Amino acid sequence: MRVASAPQCAPSHCAKRFGRHTFAVILAASVAGCADDRAAGAPGIVAESDSAGIRILTTASPLVAAPTAPLHVDSSPLLTIGSDEADDAYQLHRVSDALQLPDGRVVVSNAGSNELRVFDRDGRFLTRVGRAGSGPGEFAAFSWPRLFRSNGELLATDPDLSRLHAFDSAFALRETRSFTITPDIPRPQLRGILDDGTWLAIAFDGSGALRGPPGSVIGTTFSLALYDARGGFVRRFGSFAGRKRYVNTVGETTHFPHLPFTVDAVVRPYGQQILVFRGDRPEVELW
Repeated sequence: MRVASAPQCAPSHCAKRFGRHTFAVILAASVAGCADDRAAGAPGIVAESDSAGIRILTTASPLVAAPTAPLHVDSSPLLTIGSDEADDAYQLHRVSDALQLPDGRVVVSNAGSNELRVFDRDGRFLTRVGRAGSGPGEFAAFSWPRLFRSNGELLATDPDLSRLHAFDSAFALRETRSFTITPDIPRPQLRGILDDGTWLAIAFDGSGALRGPPGSVIGTTFSLALYDARGGFVRRFGSFAGRKRYVNTVGETTHFPHLPFTVDAVVRPYGQQILVFRGDRPEVELW
């Protein structure tokens, strides 16, 4: 296992790269600070630096001890929400996200009805929030809202309109906040909130338009971008390749499905840092 740690530098120019034997080992090692100076003194770990001054730790043994007891997934779910009953509150359509609040309530983003549905900790329906539209607290027809928590607020994205809605603990709308749109980032997509409230987003490089001759395979690239807690643009940094797509034309309609068995990159905030998993590449980057 090799762990590469970049020297101290500005966040916009600095990344740490982690090789791994298994996903579980590297994730646990990265969040535990496995590139700490003390690691070099651990048994079986050798420290070296490459020509760019990047510190590399090499080990032939796991950095995380095996659990004392095997882990099992229960055969019965703890909570089930959704059914085919007559009550449409429990009939879900195009669910795009779900989030459990600290008090146990569960919020489900039901994109098929352009609303959020709230259930108690036992799965009983409580209320609906939002509707189709472009006004405050409303969701565009083809948006797939995602849910986040920050500073006591529930944030629900409205991707088609490049904005998000902030709700209080009683699900009353506080305000709708929009991304600052720039010529080179026309459609930012929120991926998480850093500890200081900064928004982490990804954005298509260029216009994000998909095009290509029928039967061809096309690729897209994304950049990482930061926005302040009001949606103001801060800076753009880093990029990664998106999943490849197939150009499929049927009659006068063209579709761009992802190639099967390919993996999306995963971008997640971790405190004031950002974890990037580049699809099926066996490494993790800590920005």
